[in-house]
Amino acid sequence: MEVLSILEPSFAIMAWQLFLIIGIIVPTIIAVFSVATSKFEKNQQLLWLLIVIFVPFGTYIYFFVGYKQRIR
Repeated sequence: MEVLSILEPSFAIMAWQLFLIIGIIVPTIIAVFSVATSKFEKNQQLLWLLIVIFVPFGTYIYFFVGYKQRIR
């Protein structure tokens, strides 16, 4: 059996995929669910949904700015 080395290309690919899943895909799914189930004024819900899906780092913009604009 081979020991998986940090310097091997296969480990780098796994690390990149793990970062992609944890850092981008999961927060985007959570943000889309949050926008879809929250209430906003007028057309802000559609605007935030488009920002989360299409703008790079839109998920993080929503969590820092848009999350506070929800109607409770």
